[in-house]
Amino acid sequence: MHMSGDASAWEVYGNVFCDTGAAPAGSTAHGVVANQQNGSIKRVKIYNNTIVGINGVSSGFRFFNRADEEVEAYNNLWYQCPATAHMPGVTRQDYETYIDTETRGELGPNDKRLKRVDPFVSARERDCHLARATDPGKKLEAPYDRDMFGNVRGADGAWDHGAMEFITASPAR
Repeated sequence: MHMSGDASAWEVYGNVFCDTGAAPAGSTAHGVVANQQNGSIKRVKIYNNTIVGINGVSSGFRFFNRADEEVEAYNNLWYQCPATAHMPGVTRQDYETYIDTETRGELGPNDKRLKRVDPFVSARERDCHLARATDPGKKLEAPYDRDMFGNVRGADGAWDHGAMEFITASPAR
């Protein structure tokens, strides 16, 4: 998701970004969410996304111009991204989980770097449902308190990172 110009009131929430390797797009240069040219950047929320296997230069969220106002990133889950998770222009970032993913820049106090952990039911089959709970994430207000299937985040006491909340019983799919 790239844009040139003004970025205002973006809400990028609960997505799965997955590099399929298919031409012509099989990589990204500026990040999975980026504003790469002139313009102002205001009130951008990037919450609870899952980013898997992104190749290229950056798998991160990149805002090339100084952010005028709040650009927040919380509770995102990065898995096996050879492209660096780089977040220039993000003014507040925390509760990110990076698994086998290189990071650049300062980590938030609640960020985690992990190796050789597969958090998903089947990453190989592109099933990005969580196989287990993650470390607790930052609680967010509605409408960010539900995943794409309507599951309530944190109902089990822990707000999970990534697009899908871990559900122990049969999840809505």
